[in-house]
Amino acid sequence: DSEMPAGEASCAKGLHLWARGDVARARSLLTAALRTEPNLEEAYEALACLGLGDDGRSRPSTLRIL
Repeated sequence: DSEMPAGEASCAKGLHLWARGDVARARSLLTAALRTEPNLEEAYEALACLGLGDDGRSRPSTLRIL
């Protein structure tokens, strides 16, 4: 049986919802994924991007690399 671990499944669903514009549910699933599997880098990255704007979409003009 090659079932995906619960944390990875929540992360995948969260990323999918984010891409579809459902930011609130995406944030909830990504946070839940990290509670289960705290080493999911993509969940941290997505949550960081969600924090950049109210709609959860990054705005390149507001990003600055130091």
